[in-house]
Order: sequence, then C-alpha cells, then structure tokens
Amino acid sequence: MAHTDATIKAVMLEELLETATVLGWTDVSNAGYNAALRRTLRRLNLATTEASTNDPLLETVAIIEVWRSVANATVTAINFEADGGTFNRKDMHDHAVRMVKQLEAEFVTNQPVVIEEAPMSGTLDTFSRW
Repeated sequence: MAHTDATIKAVMLEELLETATVLGWTDVSNAGYNAALRRTLRRLNLATTEASTNDPLLETVAIIEVWRSVANATVTAINFEADGGTFNRKDMHDHAVRMVKQLEAEFVTNQPVVIEEAPMSGTLDTFSRW
C-alpha cells in the first residue's frame, strides 16, 4: 500500500490512542502531525510521502516522530493541584520521552548492518617485509 499524507497521519493517530484524545489531537490536521510528517520526510530524505517505497520504514519513522511531537507539545506540562484534585500533566511528557527513546533504540537495533569491503590500494601489505 502506498501511503499518502492522510494515511500516514492516520497511522500516527492510531499509535497515540488515548494520548491523542487527551491532547485534543483527534484531527490529523493538527500541527503536531504536520511537524511529525515533515521530520519523517526529512529523515528519510523523501520529497513526498508517496515517494516512499518502504511502507514499514515510513510507518516506523512516522511513529517515532509523532511521539517526538507529543514530547515537544508537552514540554511545559507540570503537575499541579487545584480544586481538590491532582493533575499529573508531566506524566504525559515523561511517557512521550520514554516512547521516543524506546522506539529509537528498537529502530536502530532492527536496521540491517551493511558491511563493505574496502578496495585494495594496490600497495604492498604493510607486514610483507617482516
């Protein structure tokens, strides 16, 4: 399935689940999704979403970037007490930061390792004289 901006933003919304509701990000035209999409395209060196030929990679990076948007949006969230209630808004920020770190670590771990052999220089082996 080739993604469009709308479908990849839908993937981001699905990932956030209740976090999207709490933040009021149930509409994918929200600036948080737009910023995440821009970072995703830049990170993958893509001009457009449709230019991607690797849907799993696109989705993975988009999910990381939408959590980064949540972390950015909640950076000033604080815990406070008011009207007899306790509001732990900082917990959402802490969770978003943990998600970015966890997903980045998984992403790096799951990338294929490419080993390239260096070409011969044409000179004699350094140790051939010994």
